[in-house]
Amino acid sequence: MATNRDANGRFGAGNKASPGRPKLTETEIAARASSALIERRLPELIAHAMGRAETNDEVLAGVCHLLAERLRSQNLVAERLLLDGAKH
Repeated sequence: MATNRDANGRFGAGNKASPGRPKLTETEIAARASSALIERRLPELIAHAMGRAETNDEVLAGVCHLLAERLRSQNLVAERLLLDGAKH
């Protein structure tokens, strides 16, 4: 295997030492897409889930719990950003 290095072992001109940031995997792309979809439809999803949860739908009650956790975490992030901004 030929390498483009000088006598001191350094890479020569035009030789990339690092390929750069790796591309996203299919799983990461899917996770980002589903997260974006949930973000856009969150109010609608909550309203629907709340209505279904009131009829003792156990599956939708679980979804309500997951959505509530997501909102809680977003609220904590927003609160932290506000607090950090107030300090400066």
